[in-house]
Parts: sequence; C-alpha cells; structure tokens
Amino acid sequence: MKKLFILLCFWQIPLLAQDLGGLKGQKPVTVSGGLNLGFNTYSNLEGRQRLDPFSWTISASPVISFYGIQMPFFFLINQQSQSFSGPFQQFGMSPSYKWARLHLGYRNLSYSNYTLAGRMFFGAGIDLNPGKFRFSAMYGRFQQASLRDTTRNTFSSLPSSFRRMGYAVKVGVGSSQNFIDLIYTKAWDEENSIKIPIAEGITPAENTTLGIVSQLTFFKKISWSTDIGVSGYTSDINAKDLTGTISLDSEFLKKLFLLKRSTQVGYAANSSLRFSSRFASLQVQYRLISTDYKSMGAYFFNNDVQEILFSPSFSFWQGRVNLSGSYGIQQDNVSKTKATQTTRNIGSLNLSVQPSAKFGMMMTYSNYGTFQNNPDRIIDTLKIQQVNQSLVVAPRFAWGDRVVSHSINLMSSYQNSTDYNTVSKQLLEFNNLFLSFNYLRNNMKQKFTISPGGIFIKNFLSYGNTQSMGVSLNISKNLKSFSNSLNVNYNQNYYKENANGYTFNARWNGRIRLSSKQQLSLSAALLYNKDLKFEARNFTEVYTQAGYSLNF
Repeated sequence: MKKLFILLCFWQIPLLAQDLGGLKGQKPVTVSGGLNLGFNTYSNLEGRQRLDPFSWTISASPVISFYGIQMPFFFLINQQSQSFSGPFQQFGMSPSYKWARLHLGYRNLSYSNYTLAGRMFFGAGIDLNPGKFRFSAMYGRFQQASLRDTTRNTFSSLPSSFRRMGYAVKVGVGSSQNFIDLIYTKAWDEENSIKIPIAEGITPAENTTLGIVSQLTFFKKISWSTDIGVSGYTSDINAKDLTGTISLDSEFLKKLFLLKRSTQVGYAANSSLRFSSRFASLQVQYRLISTDYKSMGAYFFNNDVQEILFSPSFSFWQGRVNLSGSYGIQQDNVSKTKATQTTRNIGSLNLSVQPSAKFGMMMTYSNYGTFQNNPDRIIDTLKIQQVNQSLVVAPRFAWGDRVVSHSINLMSSYQNSTDYNTVSKQLLEFNNLFLSFNYLRNNMKQKFTISPGGIFIKNFLSYGNTQSMGVSLNISKNLKSFSNSLNVNYNQNYYKENANGYTFNARWNGRIRLSSKQQLSLSAALLYNKDLKFEARNFTEVYTQAGYSLNF
C-alpha cells in the first residue's frame, strides 16, 4: 500500500527591501495565497504501462504577511512517497531603514563574480550606503555537515561534507553608475563537524579570495566595467606547509593565503568597454580564468578559459532595421599545463527588418569553429577540429483590423556540423533542415481563434537520413466564464527515405471560471504512436485531468 508523501513548509522569505520607515502604513497581519486540487487518470490501450492509472495532488501556498514582511509557505500532498518527510525550512529577511539594510537568516549576496557570487548562507549581513560610501559584510554557514547514508545505493546518496563557515567584507566608494569596491572573503571547513569516513577520503578545505570591482561612465556614452579576483584554495588544511622558492613574494602570500602543499592560487578577470549611442553601439569584452580558480563563495566556474569578444550593433531607418553581431576567440590552456591548446572561433550575425506593421523578417547566422594548435602531434582519434554553422530565416506577415486579424509565420533553418577527425566524423557530422508554416486567424468579437500549421524536418546523417513531416491544428473559443481549446498534431516519420511510422496526438483543454477567485480546469488527451521497425515502441494512451484552484 502506498503511503502518504508530504513536503511541508518549504519556507523561504524572499524579502529584499522591507523599508522599516513605512511600517505605519502596513496592516499588522494579512493572509493570502492559493489552494490547488488535481486529479489525473491514465489508460494504456496498447503498449507498456508507464504511469499509475489514478493520481492526485493537493497543494497550498499560503502567504502570511506581518507588517509587510511576507512569509510564504508551501504544502504538498500526494500518493507518491513511502514515508513522511519534513519540515524543511529556510527563513530569511532583509529589513532596511534609509541607507542601512540588515540581512538575517537564509540569504544570498553577490559582491562580485569571482568572490561572493550568490552563494546561499545562513547567518547575518549588513549593507551601509550613506552617500558615496559603500560597505557590506556578512558572516554565516555556507554548508551543513552531513554524512553519507550508507544504507542506500552509493550513486543515489550524497557524499559526506563538513560544516562550512565563512565571512566577507566589501568596502567601496561611488554610486550605481560609477564605483569601485574592494572585496575580501574567507571560508573554511570545520574539521570536527563530522567523523571523516575513511572510505571517502574527504579532507577539510579553506579558501581566501580578494576582488576588485569597478564601473566608470564617461560622457554618458562610454562605460568601462572591471571584475578581478585572486583566490587561494587549500583542498587539505592538514597538508604540509609549502616550502621552497615561490614565484611571488612569499611573505606577502603567507599573510594573504594559507600556503600548504595542497594550495592552488588562481586568478580571474573580466573587463568590458562599451560605447552606445542612439544609432550604434560597440562592446569589447575580455575574460580570463585560470585553470586552478575556485571560490567557496560561488557555485561553479567555467575555468581554464581566455576569451575576447567584439559585439557591434546598428539601428537604421528609425529602428525599422536592426543589425547586430559578435565575433570572439576562446582558448583554453591558460596556465600552459596542457600539451595542446584548443581554440574556438565564435561568430554570429543578426538582422531584424520591420518596414511596416504588415511585414517583418528576422535572419540569424552563427559560426562556431573548434581546433587545436598542434594537430599533427596528436593521434587521429584525439584530434579536435570541428565547424558548426547555422542559418535561420523567419519572415512574418500580418493584416486585418481590430475585429479580425490574420498572420502568417514562416521559419526555415539549416544547421551543419563538419568534423575533420576521420574517426569521429562518422558519428558527429550531420546536416539538419527545418521548415515550418503557421497561419493564425483571430476574431476578437467572437473570441474565436484558429491556427493550422505544418512542419518538415530532415537530418542528413552518415548512417542514414531521417525525416519527419507533420500538420497541426489549434482551435480556441472563449465564452464569458468558459474557455476551451483543441490541439491536434500528426507527424509522419521516415528512415532512409522509407516510411517508418507516425505519431498522432490530440488534446482538449477547458477552463470554467466559478468566481473571481475560483476556477475549474479540465483536459483530455490521446497519444498514438506507430513504429513500423520496432513494435515495442507502439502505444496508445489516454490522459484526463481535473483541477480546482482557489485564490484567497
């Protein structure tokens, strides 16, 4: 017998700017939110049973407001779980008064991309911005201590982790348009927070980062932004001290970082110069992240990358024609520790034309190339040299009046991937052609919409071409308190120019408005798939759904 699963009280207060100065105008306590009931049925007329014949869900999202401070809850009940779970709570608030703001509980702050970058923590923080002075600080727990659940499958349970604490300070001067900030962050694992599992071999770590963030605006048209970070990441604080000659001043590094044999010092920088006017703009951006760059104040870095990017844009004919593009070069092996260096050329071009309200067109072209600097020194199976191109053309037409309107949307795209590796090209090289047509007629007075369409897809592959052609029809009709729509799709599939089966699906959706705060939803769907090559892929399925929602 299936038991009840309850996920109770996912509680997180996303308040970012609660102004304590306005408490007099706030109601002491208010309650709002919503309640949803859902019932689903599933019938399999042919093929393998994939879902439960019947399922249900009850959810509620009440929001209690105390003097304007919102406390949202989430409550969910269904029949999927084998046990009772909860509560799980995350509570946080950020009240402010004039130029001061306080952060309490579960919060996330962003000082820069390479230091404290939105990492969730449980603790306290403060922002002070009187005039041109900028100050912010935080202290809290970034990660709870946890032990791997050895009673479960190894791949399905999370690895053990230490409790991770940290603090950060940001000091700067300026305004939102022109400023410079200095940032210092430090985080560490508490070694005694868990009993280290010998089988896992995890070690407590420590991290210190320094950052500089600035933005300057000149003549209201030129802006220059910079983000620089230096990080010392020690993966094992119990490792032996680092000795010997150090490339930088060892006394300075010893004061700045915890230097162990497991310490990696990394650097990262991002600088962007932008010129913008009424008719044109140009942005030049440079990004550099070393191989070893890590920060406990951020979730993820795409490191070992060096990139320069040019992005111009132009506007003509009073904004009716817009042209933009970009070209960049991206490389790895920043720290020169690899035998080869991989380079990517990144280019794109976008054109938008809207000469009148009746006609418009969008065109996009992109080219991405990847290659290595010394391919002759690499064995054939490991060579990387690829070029990916794509072209999209999408014209649109519209006509009619305020009562009856018509529109036609066309789209064609071509994608090409060329692999110059003689071994992998058989699997990675392909060409794709996509065509679609859609007509829409909308009668505002009758609240009736009809939209037929068609689609064509063809993939040119080395092991055999595939193809799909289909038609669709969407119809909707709205009444005073009742709206419904019908969607029908049919697709014929081909493999090596031979018919390989088809797919048919139809779905009806209805919605009844019972009152200004209540509504009832209904839907029914039929999905039929026929595969001439693999009988196991043949199935016929019917779905129904009924739901009730209440807003209070």
